[in-house]
Amino acid sequence: MATHPNKKFDYKLAEFFKVFFQGDFEDLIAFLNDHGGIDSVEEYRRTAFINCVIQSGVKPTTDRDKKNIECAKNYAKRLIDSGCDTLLKDKAGWSALDFAKRDNNVEILDLLDA
Repeated sequence: MATHPNKKFDYKLAEFFKVFFQGDFEDLIAFLNDHGGIDSVEEYRRTAFINCVIQSGVKPTTDRDKKNIECAKNYAKRLIDSGCDTLLKDKAGWSALDFAKRDNNVEILDLLDA
């Protein structure tokens, strides 16, 4: 966590997804800034970037899934451009790279390799 090293988490995952599914990146950044910054974490100690990588690796079953996956990929790129730390690990020790490898998420793997 960037600004609250003694806290266990800055927000709940459900709060993150409520903002995420609205589809507005500026709202997501405002939410993160209100909760400790771009690298703030939810209860699994995952940053927004890690959650976007996980969401972008979901196998789509509906058109809504496809839209959310594309949104997650876009957000992941924009979070990197905004200066997020791509090397942070979650509570279980997994990084965004680990999730991208698990899901064979080539687009995110390429993004992290750049």
